[in-house]
Amino acid sequence: MYDSFMLRFAKKCPYLFQLLLSFAITLIITVFYLLSHLSLTDINRAPSGENVYFLLVFGPIILILFSLFCVYPVVLLGYQLLLFARTLRWDSRQPYRPGYDTWVLVFLAACEVIYLSVAKDVVFSAGWRVQLQNSQRHSPISPSYYLWIFLLVLLCLLAFYALWLKPVDKLPPLIPVVAIGVLYTSTVYGVVWTIQIYEYRRLADLYLLIPIAVFMLIVARTIAITVRIYTLDVDRSKKVETNSILARLNCYVVQAKTWPVLAFFIALPVLGLVYAILMLLGQGPHALIRAFTDTSGWALSQQTSPPNVFHDEHYLCTVAAGGHKKLVKPIRGGIRHGHPVVVNRQLLVANAFEQVIFDRLPRTHRIIRHFYDRYGFNLAKHIRTKWAADIVWVAMKPLEWVFLTVIYLCVRHPEDLIAMQYTGIHYRKLNDLNR
Repeated sequence: MYDSFMLRFAKKCPYLFQLLLSFAITLIITVFYLLSHLSLTDINRAPSGENVYFLLVFGPIILILFSLFCVYPVVLLGYQLLLFARTLRWDSRQPYRPGYDTWVLVFLAACEVIYLSVAKDVVFSAGWRVQLQNSQRHSPISPSYYLWIFLLVLLCLLAFYALWLKPVDKLPPLIPVVAIGVLYTSTVYGVVWTIQIYEYRRLADLYLLIPIAVFMLIVARTIAITVRIYTLDVDRSKKVETNSILARLNCYVVQAKTWPVLAFFIALPVLGLVYAILMLLGQGPHALIRAFTDTSGWALSQQTSPPNVFHDEHYLCTVAAGGHKKLVKPIRGGIRHGHPVVVNRQLLVANAFEQVIFDRLPRTHRIIRHFYDRYGFNLAKHIRTKWAADIVWVAMKPLEWVFLTVIYLCVRHPEDLIAMQYTGIHYRKLNDLNR
């Protein structure tokens, strides 16, 4: 009774069933993780108020996000494997699932983009010539050829819906063949895309393989169903020209089992059509290749981008230097902890002030540094945009004037001290050279 209810629920509400299944798996993983990492002393120890508040507020949110973006894609992959296995059973008629398959493809594509943006710090708007900051990475597809990518995705969707929405028996035989050829072409470029972005550095990187695996399963299942449900009208197939060559060609085309083979040959004219469209749009056929090669830092990249500029995200003034150039006014490049940085007047003054305090009042410097490390770091970590950096720059302006006043009161050549910041040369060494 329970098994039959679950099967009916899974068939009628696959979306909800899979989401609930993902959440149930997440709860099981959480329980096993807690049992394996908590000792008896940890269990008997009463949790603090902060821990209780964190668990109550953020615990459910973390579980939901983990279930949706980590477990749910694996469940979708497993369900697609099940659908493909059922399709191979030729004794049972399997329907298309256009709505479900569309949702799966869109969701997994969005998850892949989010993962690359968050975990890999990819900036999809940045071509290989753009100088990035810190750990940011250039787009794995050259932004100049996004139009080609959009065109290929559009053709792929049209091919899917040409097979999904209208009975294949009512379509001319060449339409399914062309659609299958487009799906073959899309699969090839999907594999190329995966080769471009995949690099195993952590276990979570395996999730980059899920979208292409699901896409290939959907393509294979769609082709198998199309071939299987087509019924040949023998009487109509014989009504062709008396030409024996045309008759033989027609006999070969109208047999559905030959469509996957024909699609391999039809894929070349499909690429020719795409080439023609790209040339009309000013892209040129080389866009099919250069979309992947005109990049930097990826598997198929052939360009070398300028080195990233380092902005230490733990320091307010360093972050502020990354704001809009018209406001923060970057002056030059510099070196900080062995990394290239962009510096402005405010950053130079702040660092010079710290050097003055360190040289003359070391104890006071330790107190100020301890206070800043405790509160300033946490604030600087939340500054992720140029507008936020602009606000910090404006807020730090009064302190900059205070710092500048102290420097002018304590240093004989204050501008020399300011100018020497982030050059790798200490101010005292400059004085020794001038003697």
